[in-house]
Amino acid sequence: MTAHRSLVRRVAPGIAALILGGCSPSGGMTGNTDQGGASAHAGSSSLGGAAGNAGFSAGGAGAGGETGGDGGSAAFGSTGGEAPASNLGALHVESVAPWLGNATAAYTIIHDDACDYTLDSLFTVAEPELTARGLHAAFGAIVERCQERSVWSKLEVMVAHGHEIICHSWDHKDFVADAPNLSVEVDQATNVLAANIPDQKLEYFIFPFDSFSQPMIDHLGEIGYVGARAGKKGVNTPEFADPLRESFDVYNDENSIYYPQFSDVLKAYVDDAIAKGGWAIREFHGIADMSWEPVPTADYEAHLDYVKSKVDEGALWVDTPSVVTRYSLSRKNCGLPITLGGAVGFPSPSAECVAHATPLSVIITTDTDAATLSATQAGHAVPAKKLGPMRFLVDIDPSAGGVIINGA
Repeated sequence: MTAHRSLVRRVAPGIAALILGGCSPSGGMTGNTDQGGASAHAGSSSLGGAAGNAGFSAGGAGAGGETGGDGGSAAFGSTGGEAPASNLGALHVESVAPWLGNATAAYTIIHDDACDYTLDSLFTVAEPELTARGLHAAFGAIVERCQERSVWSKLEVMVAHGHEIICHSWDHKDFVADAPNLSVEVDQATNVLAANIPDQKLEYFIFPFDSFSQPMIDHLGEIGYVGARAGKKGVNTPEFADPLRESFDVYNDENSIYYPQFSDVLKAYVDDAIAKGGWAIREFHGIADMSWEPVPTADYEAHLDYVKSKVDEGALWVDTPSVVTRYSLSRKNCGLPITLGGAVGFPSPSAECVAHATPLSVIITTDTDAATLSATQAGHAVPAKKLGPMRFLVDIDPSAGGVIINGA
């Protein structure tokens, strides 16, 4: 993965008014890697979070292997003391789930060309319909348009509702055909967008017309982007090799890989992701407007209803591209948790793990069953649920120390 440096915020110079068309697909390639978790070893080990968070360390015999280490006395925080035993008996780590909540697959909706003159449907239709169903999506901003039209407050509403504003360049030039200046199309766009959307971290980029080259992708990594839609069409595996080359599919018949074999390409892509246990990234533009290949309102609403039904079944995790990317990077770089007494945590997280740390859904088994699970990390309750007899799921932040677990 390309080394990152912090994004520098600066205000752009003058604005040139220009209305451009929508995006059309092209392709790059992406690959796979094996996801491996680090196992605990016998002897002294430590589980510590970032500074100021609860951590604990343990000494004595421990059982290594894929389930992590068990045993040893533990001290929490800086005051010491013994790690409390769980009322569930011994805890065992089974695995880190491929997707949050142990969902079968992940799904991300991205609406391109936000702020453009023909796409106010993103503010009036897409965002309200998504929010009404509790679904989070991303909106790719053409930054010059956002500044010309002064719609920053509308973008902030999207962020407040859990959506993500991502960078879609300064003025939507074709990055290959037009050979634009990256210092304007990427750097200036990034700085202006970051300065005007201060309530979120800017981490994801989408190329206009899905047109890109490897040096352009490398440039994104050099200035601090974590992910980009710049792969081939299709489903990403949980262990995708390069987060700056994430695969996707484009809405409408002729540009989707699911046409003509499927009459509903929207449903087909979601179903394919679930069948493969992967991550689907859907590219939309507007809703029943004058944008490039708009989706009819009824079709959009029906699709969101179908997606929500899969979320409710536990088959689908729907979130923004940066959130899903960070989950995959954390799972890849943070290894496998270990158990110490009645607690579970990640041993000495690496710098790469901490850089992308996000809660990971960890599957644990216990010696004693309980109806529900109580889990706290750094004094706060964290999401947990029962999967089956003596089998539970708990969300653990790899950088925030151990999670104390009991049955309730």
